[in-house]
Amino acid sequence: MFTCRTLHHDPEFLTLGNHSPPSFEIQRLDRVGVKEYLRRYFRNDKASADDLIEQLELSNDHIWGEQTSFVHLARIPLHLQMITLEYQRTGKIPPNKAKMLRTFVSHMVERDRVRQAAQIDVDAKQRVLGCLAYKGLEAGYYLSMPENLAKTIVADAVQDLRNEGIIAPNIPVDTVWQEILSNNFLTLCRNGHHRRSLPVIEWLHQILFDYFLACEIIRVLVVLGTQEASAMRRRMGMGIWDQPCQIALGLIDPQQGAKFLEILVQTVSRLARCSFEGQSEEDAIDLSEAIVERYTQDDRWEEEMLARISLELPYIPVVNSPIECFRASEEYKRQSIANIVSRIAREHYGSPSAERAQDILTSWIANRNEVVRFYSAVGLWARDRGRAAAVLRKLHKHGSADVQTMVSDLIDDWGLH
Repeated sequence: MFTCRTLHHDPEFLTLGNHSPPSFEIQRLDRVGVKEYLRRYFRNDKASADDLIEQLELSNDHIWGEQTSFVHLARIPLHLQMITLEYQRTGKIPPNKAKMLRTFVSHMVERDRVRQAAQIDVDAKQRVLGCLAYKGLEAGYYLSMPENLAKTIVADAVQDLRNEGIIAPNIPVDTVWQEILSNNFLTLCRNGHHRRSLPVIEWLHQILFDYFLACEIIRVLVVLGTQEASAMRRRMGMGIWDQPCQIALGLIDPQQGAKFLEILVQTVSRLARCSFEGQSEEDAIDLSEAIVERYTQDDRWEEEMLARISLELPYIPVVNSPIECFRASEEYKRQSIANIVSRIAREHYGSPSAERAQDILTSWIANRNEVVRFYSAVGLWARDRGRAAAVLRKLHKHGSADVQTMVSDLIDDWGLH
């Protein structure tokens, strides 16, 4: 028996009589394995192999050491093949996992279109398959479901697309069904060995299910935001939503991503962290800047939401973005940003993001704004209690009436008498 995840195989496979079959777990490729794979794939094109290896930065120890780096996707042969297909098409590697999957899906649809006259395009198929993934979950099924249920879901999806003018009214449901089967996203099999067993459809690979569920997540939560979104949010507690949400965040632009992260923070904060962690360093920076921009506009200054998201996503890019915003902000916004950075330093003490927050608070503690100095001292209390206490004593003695009250309240709260 071969499996790519030891924990995910069916235990029944190992209880065949008194003997267990030989079992092998497929391991991820190391750097040497990735290079060998590519050089064999491009055996007649050494320049392409070398260029792709260079783009993946396989020799960069820092990137290889970062578990969220895109290069780690190349360790999985299926993903490495997807990367290679995109490289052959464009001469570049995909920017992230989500866009890699979108390219792969488009390639599968295009390959089938060349063989026969397809009557629905890739966007329509994504809608149908996204609906199939989500409605299957609603009915209690995950990677497989009865064929008759799948056909019913597809029929309903096709009717919705007809109503929207995306699928022509004269295209039969059976044609759509046969096309999505032909694309090999799904397989049809019997549930059991008995000839009377009911047929079931199964997703060819979990990653395909996750991708199409991600497409539906975007449509329902980010684009529509209707009552259907409330129903989806109530179902998002299980771990099977982790990778689809991560993929969804990688498919949309940073502004939509900021909105999506707000939804996740308000729904299941763990999903927000998981989704953000899975993004590349460059995408994480873009998302962080979009988050700050979303909540610091003059006509939409939302300190509480910015604070909530920043505290739920305690990562260095999320800390850096408010810091950058601080320099160009009005005084009242600077006070709010200082409060947020101070809270990150205290509530995530010991984390890299808290260390970064404390670094900047060290410079802000001398700011001419008394409130900024107050929050800086509070955030630095754990790192440099002597300096923080000195600033607080000075503010308590010589500060404005409001700041003196803030220090007095802090003394009471922390029992510093």
